[in-house]
Amino acid sequence: MKEWLPCFFYPAINVAAELTADQRQAIIGSLRLPAAVAAWCRRERPAGLTAEPDTPRGRAELLLRPELLLRALDSSHGDRDGEVEDEEQHCDEEERPSDGPPRPSQGRCRELEPRGAAHSRSDLNKKHAEERRQQEQEHGKEWQELDEQSDEEQQDRRLSQRLFEASEKHRRQQLQLSERHRQELEEQESRHRQERKDLERRLTRRRHGQGRRHGP
Repeated sequence: MKEWLPCFFYPAINVAAELTADQRQAIIGSLRLPAAVAAWCRRERPAGLTAEPDTPRGRAELLLRPELLLRALDSSHGDRDGEVEDEEQHCDEEERPSDGPPRPSQGRCRELEPRGAAHSRSDLNKKHAEERRQQEQEHGKEWQELDEQSDEEQQDRRLSQRLFEASEKHRRQQLQLSERHRQELEEQESRHRQERKDLERRLTRRRHGQGRRHGP
C-alpha cells in the first residue's frame, strides 16, 4: 500500500499546490479515497480534518496532509471487518437524508447487509451439512464395529460353551474309564487270589494222599 500511495496521491498534491481554490476543489473532489482510509478517518477523527473524508473538502484536507494518509493506510491494512462495519454505518446515515431525493448509493447500501447475511447463512448451512454427514459416517462405522464385535462375542460365547461341554464330556469319560479299569483290576486280583487258594488246596490234598500211601 505504501508503494501505491505516492504514484496516486502525490501528483495530486503537487498539482493542488499550484492551482486556484476552485480548480483544486474540482480536481480533488473527483478523486475517490480507499474505503479503508475513509473508515479510519471517521473512526480516529484526526486533528486538522474539519469535514467528512468522502466530501470534496474532506478529501482536499486529507490529500494535503500525506502523513495522515500513511497512518490511515498503515492502520487499516488488512482490517476489512472495520471497513465493512464503518461502511454499513455510513450507509445507514446515507439512507436517512434530511431532505431531497434518495442518493444513488442507497441501493447499494440496502443490498450490502442482505447479500452478506445470505452468503453467511449459505456457508453456515454448508458447514452444518458437512458436519452432519461426517457425524453420520462416524456413527455408521461405530454401529458396524459394534455389530461385528457383537457377532464375535456371540461366537466367542458359543465356542466357550462348546469347549466347556467337551471338557466336561472328556472328564466324565476319563472317570468312567478309570472306574472300569479299577473294577477290572480288582476282579483280576480276586480271581488270582482264588486261583492261588485253589492251587494250595489241591497241593495240600495231594500231599495228604501221598502220605497215606506211604504209611505203615
